[in-house]
Amino acid sequence: MEINHQNKSIIIFKYYLFIIFCMSCFIYFWLFAYDTGFTYEPIKGWLNPVNIHDHYVYLSYIDEIEKTGDWVTLSGLNNNFGISLVYYCIHTILEQIDLELNYETLALVVNLIIMMYAMRVYSSIIYKLGLNPVWTLTFFVMSPLLYFAQLINKDSFTILIILLAINYSISNQWRQFFILTILSMLIRFQLPALLLLYLFFVVGKKNHVLKFICVYIFLSLMNGVLAKYQIDFFNESTLSDGMSYLVYSLNTKYYIGSLLLNPVRAIQYIHDALISFYFINGEVIDVGRMKNIPQVIFLLLLSPFLINVILNYRFYMGKKEKYLLAMINAFFGIWLFNPTINLRYFILFFPTLQILGICMYINYRKRGSLING
Repeated sequence: MEINHQNKSIIIFKYYLFIIFCMSCFIYFWLFAYDTGFTYEPIKGWLNPVNIHDHYVYLSYIDEIEKTGDWVTLSGLNNNFGISLVYYCIHTILEQIDLELNYETLALVVNLIIMMYAMRVYSSIIYKLGLNPVWTLTFFVMSPLLYFAQLINKDSFTILIILLAINYSISNQWRQFFILTILSMLIRFQLPALLLLYLFFVVGKKNHVLKFICVYIFLSLMNGVLAKYQIDFFNESTLSDGMSYLVYSLNTKYYIGSLLLNPVRAIQYIHDALISFYFINGEVIDVGRMKNIPQVIFLLLLSPFLINVILNYRFYMGKKEKYLLAMINAFFGIWLFNPTINLRYFILFFPTLQILGICMYINYRKRGSLING
């Protein structure tokens, strides 16, 4: 009886925190997105507080949908049409009931609804993994959600899809999982591939290390072969002369850039997370970096336990942690196809890393040993 009362208290407190989170998002919106005149950075003395560039792109697609109605031509193989169509349809429905909202305000409302659902799914995963309900409150450590609540973006939807996939797989709700896989194409065309690769890692009880090695070699070589066609989806000049260009160059010439250097590129994501602490740029503050700090600190605290799960990969792929570990595998397998490194994509998987780290911490508390296996 006392436990049920404690759980109810946590649930009530969680929704109080979500109300505070919503209020924070409205303040953030008022400061950085409302009536900004759609100017590029710096906005009012701040760097990168919102993703204005992508918002412009989606608005241009919405404008084309309204003018031409040619959905087939606009769709193509890109990540812009689907989310633009979603917002166009929502905006049109609201207009039919005489509710006028500009797309900036509409995006804030939609993103907050998506995040409330994501919070519920995050909590469900915590429960199903047998963790103390108090850990559901760690959802609010995810400070980048303030950023993802602003303007039209695919990121809030992507976080929800990732969490839903994990939740469905834990419960063996495979019908819902496959429906989600199909619908996810509307948000990002990489997501169906991500979820199918995740499924490949999750199913089966043997040969986890062999599966990982085979997938790594296959996807790396495939990336090498397809590298020459990637120029159709990005500007080669954006690679500068760093690691990304070296990988791209080796791929186009010898097909082995990804095979040899993907581990280094994976470490680059961690490096990009750490430079969030360097958020002062001249006389302005880089909000795009500063917003990550609370969650990066939390993940740094969990890092010994996350290293443990890597060192004991075979062991934990046979345990409940496999549902989380498999998603991280799938992320690196699919997103390293992208020639460039962008921390924003890695942040989408921080909730998964967070729960995995918590699981490993609880294991340590129970066993009194950091290394298992």
